[in-house]
Formats: sequence, structure tokens, C-alpha cells
Amino acid sequence: MKTMVCLLLAVTFLVSCHNNRRRDLQDNTYYEEDVQESSDRYDHDLHSAENSLDYLGTYTGTFPGADNPGIATKLTLHRDQSYTLESVYTGKDENKFEEKGDFSVDGNTLTLYSKSGQNQYFKIEEGRLRKLDNDKQVITGSLAEEYILIKE
Repeated sequence: MKTMVCLLLAVTFLVSCHNNRRRDLQDNTYYEEDVQESSDRYDHDLHSAENSLDYLGTYTGTFPGADNPGIATKLTLHRDQSYTLESVYTGKDENKFEEKGDFSVDGNTLTLYSKSGQNQYFKIEEGRLRKLDNDKQVITGSLAEEYILIKE
């Protein structure tokens, strides 16, 4: 009789452990499904300059000039979504131009809205801005690396 009671208790214990283990596995399965659903919601790329990079500040560099050694450029992006762009055409007659306006950021593209109507575009990268052409494409060719402004 003692053997029968011990055997019954052992079987009951094993069955209850097996059921608890099954619940744990089910809980883990549910958890894994929740994690998968959560990651699916964020599967698209949320990494952009708007929410990831500190793009405000001052950038400097020298763009190639058509008939002069270059255009020394200083671009400052302000917190109020305005900008100041200073351009100095280097050479014998150093002509300095200053432009002010507003800017916007869409993804990793910075748009400077000029009062003259000729907008400028830049790709926001870590610690620098890369000038884009009027079609918002990266400038290519032998001078491509000359169209970069570095953050101060």
C-alpha cells in the first residue's frame, strides 16, 4: 500500500511538473510572439537625421569654384528652423554673400529654402553635410568629395 501511495504521489508530481513546464513554454511562446509583433511594427527604418543625429550647429568647408580657387562656405542651422549661409568667393576679388532663410529636414535630407527661390539640398551624415544636386542626388565625379561641409 505504501508503494502504491508513493507511486501515485510520484506520478502526480511528475504530471504537475510537466503541466507547469508546458505553461512556461507557452508563456515564452506568447512572449516571443509579442516581441516579434513589436519588432514587425518597427521593421521600417526609423533611423533618420530628424530623430537620431544632432544636426543643428555650424558647418564649414570650401566648395569648388568655376573661375576661382573655391567658395569658402559657412552654414549655421539654428534651433528655430532658420539658417545663415555665408559664402566667400576666394581669389583676387573676395566677394562675400550672406543668405538667411528657413530649412526643413525630411529623413536625412536637409532643404534650405532660399528667398530667391533656388533651394539647396544636403544629405545629413554623422558630423557633416554632403551637398546634393537640384534633383536631391549625391554629386558624383572627381570633385564629389569637395562638396562636404564639416561640423565645427
